[in-house]
Amino acid sequence: MNTHLKPISRWVAAGLITVAAGTVTSQALAATQAGLEIKNSASVTFEDLFQNTYTSTSNEAIVKVAQIYGATLEQDVIDQHLLDRQSIYRMS
Repeated sequence: MNTHLKPISRWVAAGLITVAAGTVTSQALAATQAGLEIKNSASVTFEDLFQNTYTSTSNEAIVKVAQIYGATLEQDVIDQHLLDRQSIYRMS
């Protein structure tokens, strides 16, 4: 059996899982309706050395989904005469 292929196959599997998760996540995010409020809070319960139990709850965070009116994706324009490692800032 080719044991040197095992690490490569693991990287390939991890890459495929990452791409799949990103695709599912982007589709789920795109399906969120504008104007919707997303609310979240967290709580934790813990014990100290004397078995005293404590509970703490965070403040509620509220995010309101904004309407996206339009977006355009364009190919990057790179001037071949620029030096390596030079930052490019394009104003439109």
